[in-house]
Amino acid sequence: MAKVNTNVPTNPSALAVGFLMLLGSVLGCVFTLVFSDQFQMSTKLRNWRENQMSVQSLRTLQHGDEKLGAVALNTSEGYYNLWGKTKAAFRYVYEHHLDEYDWFLKADDDTYTIMENMRYMLCSYDPKYPIYFGSKFRRFYKEGFLGGGSGYVLSREATRKLVEEAMSNKTKCKAGEQGLEDVELAACLLKVGVLIGDSRDSLGRGRFFPLGPDIHIMGQTPKWYKKYAFYKPHLGLQGCSETAIAFHRVPPEHMYWYDFLLYYVRAYGVKHEQPFPPQLPPDRKCIPQEILEKFGQTKNSSIV
Repeated sequence: MAKVNTNVPTNPSALAVGFLMLLGSVLGCVFTLVFSDQFQMSTKLRNWRENQMSVQSLRTLQHGDEKLGAVALNTSEGYYNLWGKTKAAFRYVYEHHLDEYDWFLKADDDTYTIMENMRYMLCSYDPKYPIYFGSKFRRFYKEGFLGGGSGYVLSREATRKLVEEAMSNKTKCKAGEQGLEDVELAACLLKVGVLIGDSRDSLGRGRFFPLGPDIHIMGQTPKWYKKYAFYKPHLGLQGCSETAIAFHRVPPEHMYWYDFLLYYVRAYGVKHEQPFPPQLPPDRKCIPQEILEKFGQTKNSSIV
């Protein structure tokens, strides 16, 4: 039986944070290489564990790493074999952890993730509903797909449907190891009825970013991002949500900097509060009907 903390805070913000910790458990799966920088991996694992998140590092080839909690997937290495690695990873968490967690996050070892904000976004959704969130692009399918760089998080039901209904059927999931993992994953999930959620905040500002915060904040995003972003990207600070979740291509030393600025530095007299529960994102078509009804909204009120 779990021990209950009787020292209940009276501060509304503290109560909300405590409620979030109880509401949704997340298992983070970090994709890394056998020869990946140990410093980089230990940095990422330290950040996530200190923020009360369960982490499973997933490596290729034969050997795991007990110190890092790494699991060997016994798949081929290389960018073009990521699809095989992705399938092996989700099969592993399905077989070992499906009933232990509500949400399953896949991320690279150079992805910086703010777990508190992820829990905040997810708290409005039921993990029993097949849905997944990430950085959405307008390519390959009319519904779009979620880019793998900044990571994507699947509900428990989406994970179950992926393994049980899609991966076991060659007409729904591509066989073999080679393929663009994020594109192939979207194909599998869409074919078994998994919804691509809108991960933006209520003002349409992004939360998952394929590049580092310096690039997005300065508005120096490349042409391909402006062309293929599913929703019109608002550049600069106006395009980054106060509850941003993930940034990609972040070197390990920068992860320490971001940790310091987020969790140690406090600007005197500055108080930040977010509404709880969070307001819904603009694209109502990407929100389950039951959630819309809970908030008194309809799919026709979509503002993208």
